This record gives sequence, C-alpha cells and structure tokens, in this order.
Amino acid sequence: MKAVHEKGRGALSARESATTNVARVALETSTWKEDANGARRSIETTLDAYANENGLARDDRSAFFPDPGPAKATKKPAAKPPA
Repeated sequence: MKAVHEKGRGALSARESATTNVARVALETSTWKEDANGARRSIETTLDAYANENGLARDDRSAFFPDPGPAKATKKPAAKPPA
C-alpha cells in the first residue's frame, strides 16, 4: 500500500511541475510579445517623425511594416476517421 501512495505522490508532483512549467512558458511568451510590440511601436514612432520632418507621407512607414492581413489559424484540422 505504501508503494501505491509513493507512486501517487510522484504522479501529483510531476503534474504540479508540468503545470508550473506551462504557466512559466506562457508568461515568458506574453512578456516577449509585449517587448516586441513595444520595440515595433517605438520604431513606428521614429519613422513617423522622420517622415514628418522630411515631408514624406505619414503612411510612409507602411513600407517597413506592411499589413500582415488576417491572422491564420494555428490549429490543424481534425483528421478524418478512416472509412
């Protein structure tokens, strides 16, 4: 019976560790995205200022940051069951 309890504790510990790692990676990803967006916005502001100072069109920065279009789905469609 003691061996069963030890296996159960080990499984719960592994699950807790996995859940913690998932949360950590999600937070790191979110932080990275926020930092990247901040850098992008800073560059856009600099390009807007340059365009303004040099008499260029305000949307001149679109050459550097083209519209990516609609977001693409990242999930694969479900596989069809064999007939």
